This record gives sequence, structure tokens and C-alpha cells, in this order.
Amino acid sequence: MGAIRNTRKNKRRKILKDALIEISPYFTNLNYTKNYGTANGHRVVVSYTFTFEPENPKKNTTYSTPEEILSEGLVNIDSAICLTRKDKFKAIDKFLKQKHGTAEKEYFAVHPEEKEQEKTEDDKLNIDVWQPSRGELTIRDFYDRELGKKVLEANIPKLEKIIAEILEQVRNAKGNMQLVADYNKTLGLLQKKKAIENFENK
Repeated sequence: MGAIRNTRKNKRRKILKDALIEISPYFTNLNYTKNYGTANGHRVVVSYTFTFEPENPKKNTTYSTPEEILSEGLVNIDSAICLTRKDKFKAIDKFLKQKHGTAEKEYFAVHPEEKEQEKTEDDKLNIDVWQPSRGELTIRDFYDRELGKKVLEANIPKLEKIIAEILEQVRNAKGNMQLVADYNKTLGLLQKKKAIENFENK
């Protein structure tokens, strides 16, 4: 029975992961948590709670250009908290309707030095913002050193302004992955600073 149960669990996990990869371009900061219950004396997952950043009600997507839709999708994929780096490469390939493995191959062709650090980078992608002492960002985490200095010295309002500026650049550059990465690193630091501030105000 143990083997059957594990097979079912792995199948459910794969179905969930495939679904998250599929929908990740359409939600910002997509994540989920497991809700547990008891069945036959065992602790089991009974449901999932999915979370994401609400869409700006003032945003009008009716007249969005294909380039803007593409840029936003790439930004959303990179912001998905529940996906590993490999999952994100898969999501990009699906979203762009290109051959599996293309996004990963293209990324490491530009950043060969990161191939050796792939596992470390995967760990960074899954930083829990409610434990703000973990995964501190440094200037090395940014492609642009000057941007890194500016971001790390900024307070919350300044960070929000910087994020808006980077997002505008992403849209103008039609989804430049370097800018997308900077956007998400800055967003991660903003979430962490907000978490610290909320904790200190309790």
C-alpha cells in the first residue's frame, strides 16, 4: 500500500506543478500553501490555498500590445514564488511556445558562470518573505552595480518607485530578461523590508 500511496502522491504533485507552470504567466507572486486534515488516522493534504498579488483595478488590458502582454507574462513567471528556476524555464518555453529547454539553454549561454551555482540560485528563488533574516540580497545579486547600491539603500517608498521604473523599462524592452531579473530581485527586497516593518510594528 505504501508504494501505491507514494505513486498517487507523486502524480498529484506533478499535476499541481504542471498546472502552476501553465498559469504562472497570468499571476504576480503566485504561491500556494497546503491545508491538512486527517483520514484513516493519517495526516493528509485536504486542499490547497493559492495566493497571488491582486491586479490593479485601474489597469486597462483591453488595449495592451502583444509586446506588453509578453513582457508582463515573463515578469509574472519570474515572480512565481512556488516555482524553482527549472520550473520557470519550462514556463517560459510554454508561454513563448518554443521547444522545451530553449529558455534554459539561452540563459546559460549568456550567463555560463551561473551554471555552477544553479542549486544555490534555486534556493534563493524560494526565500520565505516572512523570515526576512534569510537570503539577504547584496549588490552582486544585481546585474547593474549602481542599481544595486541604489536599491539596497532605499526605503520602502523609494523601492516602490524604483520597481515601477524597472517595470516600465521591461515593457519598453519587450521582456528583456536581465531587467526582469532586476525587477524581481528588487520586488523581493521590498517584500522583505515590508515583512520586517510589519513584524516590528506588532
